[in-house]
Amino acid sequence: MAIRNGLQGAYFLMMAAFNKVVKVIYIIGIVYGAVGGLNTVWALADFFMALLIIINLPIVIKLSGEVLKLTKEL
Repeated sequence: MAIRNGLQGAYFLMMAAFNKVVKVIYIIGIVYGAVGGLNTVWALADFFMALLIIINLPIVIKLSGEVLKLTKEL
């Protein structure tokens, strides 16, 4: 399920040009997650979660004013 969702996101962003690259990255991640050390896997998970937060936080802050405005209208 996650691979399909990831491929759909990659297709939307890159118009199918990198679908094979995304599949290879997923396979490498699955293999590394299965054989890698637990501390390393959790460190990578923490790193990517922080990366997602850094990417999304400015947008959330920018949209917070509009959310407050729409909430007051209700």
